[in-house]
Amino acid sequence: ASTGEDHRDLQEEHVLKDDNKCTTTKRGSQIIKKWKGERRSERYHREKKFYAMLAGTDITPALISYNDTDFVLVLEDGGRELNDENIPKDYNQQSVHIMNLLEDRNIAHNDLWHGNILVQNGKIKIIDFEHATQLGEVPNNPYPNNNLLDITEVFRK
Repeated sequence: ASTGEDHRDLQEEHVLKDDNKCTTTKRGSQIIKKWKGERRSERYHREKKFYAMLAGTDITPALISYNDTDFVLVLEDGGRELNDENIPKDYNQQSVHIMNLLEDRNIAHNDLWHGNILVQNGKIKIIDFEHATQLGEVPNNPYPNNNLLDITEVFRK
């Protein structure tokens, strides 16, 4: 990942999510996350830290660049949100791989739900690490979820 890189180009930008914490937009094959609000520095640095810890793995979109001044991360597009139509046949096997890799890297995601799981070409990737902690740390999420295997149950009812 490079720093200070200008993430603007001529491609059209689409807002994917805009709330009081972060604006997430898509431009071409890139996802741009810009943090805002009182705790933007903490959230941004937490997210950047865990993407960096998982760099080179196949379980997250790659971190392309970042801007510590403006609290911006640029990630590769990781696909579409998990839904009842795009669950990979080997979802459980991929989930175990992801959970093992997180444990090997001493990471608890703490906010796993279908909105934080993407699917692209049959491959699942996890996103949104603002609630992540090192294993053993107290999560900042009051209802932490770290089990990918339970998530598809919502689609099977």
